Amino acid sequence: MMESKHNEMDWAKVNSAWSSADKAKPERKPMKKDMPPVPDGRYVACSSSVLFTTTNKSGKPCLLWMLDIQEGPHASRRVFKRNMLVEKSNMEFLAKDLHTCKVALPEQLSDLDTTKLEDLTLAITIKTKTTDNGSFTDVYINRLVDMEDATSNVTNTYEDDDIPF
Repeated sequence: MMESKHNEMDWAKVNSAWSSADKAKPERKPMKKDMPPVPDGRYVACSSSVLFTTTNKSGKPCLLWMLDIQEGPHASRRVFKRNMLVEKSNMEFLAKDLHTCKVALPEQLSDLDTTKLEDLTLAITIKTKTTDNGSFTDVYINRLVDMEDATSNVTNTYEDDDIPF
């Protein structure tokens, strides 16, 4: 267990820096309306934030994932995944996602430590579905990506004699 260094800090300096910092609420950047949605497909994404919230339209509870695409032409784009928390089937989908992320299932969902879901590298699939009520996008978590294993499995296929210079 890490020992707290709270008393060893120079709080006068820390508080001075804090008091001189610009703590104004940052302006919200307008969304780029001309930005097309991330197309359907498979991506590698990092979970930058995962939190319990409610939907804007219906006010229903959900677990909101903010996923930043890591590679390809859509790198640095953000997609959102929502696990609705209303029906039994919603909970079963959430349980599958938690298993995929190798996070222990809590006895009570309110005890879920969402920080354990952050900074995970995930293989995801984005699928857009069209119904009579319009279209919507689903984001599926396929698997946890272990970046160390992925980079250690890369091998050089060229022999020294094959290099042209």
